[in-house]
Amino acid sequence: MAGAPVKQRVFRGGRVLVLALFYLSALSNHVDAAVNPTDVGVLNSLSAAWGANTMNWGTGDPCTWTGVFCDPTGTKVMNLLLQATNIAGTIPAAIGSFTGLEQLDLSYNPGLGGPIPPQIGQLTTLTSLIIQNCALTGPVPPEIGNLKNLTFIGLNNNYLSGSIPSSIGSLQQLYWFDLSTNNLTGELPVSTKTTDGYGLDTMTGCKHFHFNNNSLTGPLPSEFGAPPDGIPKLTKLIHMLLENNQLSGSIPDSIANLTSLEILSLSNNKFTGIIPPGLSRLATGPLGSTLEQILVGGNQLTGTIPNFTALNPKLAVVEFSKNLFDPQPFPEWLKSAPTLQTVYMEYVGLIGPLPADVLAYPSLETLWVRNNSLNGTVIIPPVIGPKLLTLSLQNNEFVGFTQTNTSTNMSQIDIELAGNPACDANNVGRPTQLCDQPSGSKLPWSSPFVSNCPSVTCSDSLVLNPLKTGNCNCTLPLEMQLEARRPTFSVITDSLIETLRLKLVAQLNLQNSQVWISTAAFSADGRAEINVDFFSADGVSDLDRASTSNITHSLTSNSLVLDEIKPYLARVIVSGETFFATSKKRLGTGAIVGIVLGVLAALAAVGIYAFWQRRRAERLKHISKPFAKWGKGEGESALDAPQISGARFFPYSEVKRITNNFSENNEIGVGGYGKVYSGVLDNGNKVAVKRAAKDSMQGAEEFKNEIELLSRVHHKNLVGLVGYCYDQGEQMLVYEFMPNGTMSEWLRGKCCAPTSLSSSQFKQMADS
Repeated sequence: MAGAPVKQRVFRGGRVLVLALFYLSALSNHVDAAVNPTDVGVLNSLSAAWGANTMNWGTGDPCTWTGVFCDPTGTKVMNLLLQATNIAGTIPAAIGSFTGLEQLDLSYNPGLGGPIPPQIGQLTTLTSLIIQNCALTGPVPPEIGNLKNLTFIGLNNNYLSGSIPSSIGSLQQLYWFDLSTNNLTGELPVSTKTTDGYGLDTMTGCKHFHFNNNSLTGPLPSEFGAPPDGIPKLTKLIHMLLENNQLSGSIPDSIANLTSLEILSLSNNKFTGIIPPGLSRLATGPLGSTLEQILVGGNQLTGTIPNFTALNPKLAVVEFSKNLFDPQPFPEWLKSAPTLQTVYMEYVGLIGPLPADVLAYPSLETLWVRNNSLNGTVIIPPVIGPKLLTLSLQNNEFVGFTQTNTSTNMSQIDIELAGNPACDANNVGRPTQLCDQPSGSKLPWSSPFVSNCPSVTCSDSLVLNPLKTGNCNCTLPLEMQLEARRPTFSVITDSLIETLRLKLVAQLNLQNSQVWISTAAFSADGRAEINVDFFSADGVSDLDRASTSNITHSLTSNSLVLDEIKPYLARVIVSGETFFATSKKRLGTGAIVGIVLGVLAALAAVGIYAFWQRRRAERLKHISKPFAKWGKGEGESALDAPQISGARFFPYSEVKRITNNFSENNEIGVGGYGKVYSGVLDNGNKVAVKRAAKDSMQGAEEFKNEIELLSRVHHKNLVGLVGYCYDQGEQMLVYEFMPNGTMSEWLRGKCCAPTSLSSSQFKQMADS
């Protein structure tokens, strides 16, 4: 490529300039790090409230404590990630005094209860508030509305009560709002009914409303799609999960204006009236629809199921079961849905015959039409859809069942026919196997992999890793349960599970043998629960704290793209002990060795244990504080390091996700330093990611100093630094995205610039 040498020179020149500026700056600004007293005081308050021993906190640098992640200078706490650390008690008010906290994750601590203190609203730098699967009580503090930088709220699976505060409607950067599975009451707040003028309808950037499994009442507000000014604000909303509440009234026709909606889940409420024409328009929009799931079962809807005659090419699941519809024939419009996988139409008043060609739909996996008044003979066509797995026909009025000898794929289908006249005992042609099929059975799935060490029995929570060939060590994995809240699949297959497993491996940057999915099953309300074990890379030791923190936080923050189970919830962590190694387990092993081998061997084991623990502590210190060894070198005096301004830490998994796994389509530049990729943050802002090549990486101190320098340099002609990644062996800088080509192209009049810059223009830029 002709342009490559130019780009390379530009990269190298820029790097020389940065290094020159760094050395000038370092002469007057090089200082040693120390966490500011305010943050130390907050940590001490948390330690007193939750127990220092429980969290493995002690003396020394707080940036090395369990779950504490500081900024690159080590002067302030940036992230507090204490998932599954067995902390207990309440959240003290002092937590609101952190000076620069960006991420707070206290999930999976069932002993953590009490209210969320209103002082949480003082954390104005906070971007993620995640406290899932704990025992929180009391209201959702309206002070959360003060946190204008919030992009993620996950307070699901607690015991929160009261109403949803309208003040949260002022959070324009929030894209994820999850209050599901609590005890919330009251109506969904909208701007027309609140004193502050905010509501859910004013959250212009939000993509996820997850409020299912509460006791919310009142209507589904028409303001969601038709605000007073006539300009819909929720055009980015993709998931509206409101099932299992007590919402009532009609479904508003203005729902058609939620043009980005992928999942509409209104099941098990008290909605009345007809399915509005707006829902049909939403599903069949002239510009193409994004709608994938329509779930309105378990209400009191009347009329008939609408005739979606031009369904979009993405619709996968429809659920209309258990409503009060008028008698109607089987909907012919289903034939026009080329991607339809799952159809639930139980207790919907279907009459007449079942069209034979419905079983030939190419994408159909499950057809659930039991408990209706369908009649005639069930005719199995010669060619059956290749994906059809479940045909539930129980409790109808079918009098016969026929199939041809050439019917394909019959062996893969579970056909349930019980409760029809065709299954009467005196029926000569009674299809015994189909009539005796268990009703509505959804079989659980278990891994086909078995241990290659059948003679080894593990005790307590220890397990063998069946994917680690030749390894017969019992280890303690991180055990999690992923819940597919609204699965498009109705049968769990080997291929589905393996696809999910490989995505976990790739996106968490793990080895293939580190992720094992043991079992999966459907819950009573149709959710898929998938049990996953995460092992250490060597297959011998337990999973270390840093790896556990990365895995759990990636899942609690929904950073992983797992389309097969979206929207997913990391519902349970079965084993939290791996978050930090406990001496109890290891000393127990040492004691056993001492009994068997005697005092001398026991002393040797203790010595080895102490050496191993020391090395492990050093390794965890480096992982929990990536730049822990930055600071004074040999012969240097101990000084305070300059504070970083504005930039934040990006974990490797997040950078990988926003650049589409460093896709070639995202590549926008290349030079001697490495490559530059475009990316989009969760708040919608575009960024440019500069990724160092392996042979161009700097030392840790040089990279740290470059970050510190770039974060302090602010000029209208310089691209601002958004953040950095120093994780999993990578060095990356994240900048604001500047469109319209490179500097070299503008200097030479190429690409996006009509002419090259004149000498006077160049001088003006240099002087400004």
